[in-house]
Amino acid sequence: MSWLHPLIRDTNPIGTIVAFPYGGGGLNVLNFLAKGMPPGLDVWGVLLPGRPGRWQEPAAARMDQVVPPLVAALKALPQRPLVLAGHSLGAAIAHAVAEALTREGRPPLGLVVSGRRAPHLPPNRTPVWELDDAGLDQELQRLGGTPPEVLADRDLMDLMRPLLRADFTLSDRYQVAAPAPLPLDLVALAGDADTTVAVNEVAAWETVRARSFQLQTMKGGHFFIQENPDDYVRLIHSLFLKNALAASSTGEPLS
Repeated sequence: MSWLHPLIRDTNPIGTIVAFPYGGGGLNVLNFLAKGMPPGLDVWGVLLPGRPGRWQEPAAARMDQVVPPLVAALKALPQRPLVLAGHSLGAAIAHAVAEALTREGRPPLGLVVSGRRAPHLPPNRTPVWELDDAGLDQELQRLGGTPPEVLADRDLMDLMRPLLRADFTLSDRYQVAAPAPLPLDLVALAGDADTTVAVNEVAAWETVRARSFQLQTMKGGHFFIQENPDDYVRLIHSLFLKNALAASSTGEPLS
């Protein structure tokens, strides 16, 4: 099994981006990164169990099932400046991985979290994974990330619900009462029409006490990165540009 799959392999990369999918998503929801990313970076997508390519494996419902193997996979990559980027569930996993890498003395250069409440905030809704099938389908429809034709396909939904319940369990149970300070650049993105995650809940990521913090609001609902893919790609790329400029002015390596 492979947790990381290449989306872009550059001939002379200055850094690496690792993208984490949102709940229910596989590599397919990350392909837009490969289409719009400027040259100079390797881009890897995280493939979680239970998706195409790993159908035979049960979906993970606990962070301790995904973080250790992801950390091992990341440490096996060439040592270059690293940015982790995740949306919704992907943001939670990316944060957990960033904390683990920092504990091992290998902090990423940056962390981009989008569509996700700060990890220390208490739950504010009934856990989605506890809903019955009809309630789960209604929540998916409300969130807006699932095509109507998929929701209407009973056989497909019967196949997908175990994965979705596991993902919602993983997402809803992730809470860190006192997030550790992270020596990295943290960017938090919110959708201005997101009815699931309010802008002030995304702004609360500032309490993580990163090296630098930036809050940006984009047009759209919960899946606003799908509505603004070019802006999202530019923002991630800008983290490398900013640090490359800082490094060139001081003579220090990009880190």
